[in-house]
Amino acid sequence: MMFHFTKEERTVLISLAAIIVVGACLNYLFKTNPQIKNMVNVLESDHIYRKIDINQASQEDLVKIPRIGPVTAQRIIFYRNEKEGFKSLQELQDVEGIGSATYKTIVKYLKISP
Repeated sequence: MMFHFTKEERTVLISLAAIIVVGACLNYLFKTNPQIKNMVNVLESDHIYRKIDINQASQEDLVKIPRIGPVTAQRIIFYRNEKEGFKSLQELQDVEGIGSATYKTIVKYLKISP
């Protein structure tokens, strides 16, 4: 059985194949050279995110963080008051409504000042 593609279909197929090859090469490169991934991954940089001190943040500050709504912000503040402040960011996972996926998202926006 022979396939006959139009010029546009061939262009799309070649483009998709090129994207897959480039993606596979980048994936291999990042796995074998983690320092390259760190250079490329500027979104994880402190220069991009303004980190908020979890022990000083108001409810208004907290709701600006992705995946934190008013209820979760209240729970964070309640937990903070009960425990007399967070000793580590990992304690956030003890707050109701913050599981590992949410924690991974929000931790890059937070800090604990000495």
